[in-house]
Amino acid sequence: MTSPDADKSERIRNLILPSGSMDYARSKAREHANRAREAVADLPDSDARRVLELMAEFVVSRPL
Repeated sequence: MTSPDADKSERIRNLILPSGSMDYARSKAREHANRAREAVADLPDSDARRVLELMAEFVVSRPL
């Protein structure tokens, strides 16, 4: 994927997307993010807690 050959990256992408592996990985990431938010839910409301919650959401919602 680090090759300067853009065509190679596109070919790899075209193999991965139809396989469903990206959807599976996103689903698993969403599960982990939800568990992370649950883990910090009992912490006192603070900037640190909000940052942790935002980080968990960012990881699963950022564009690829």
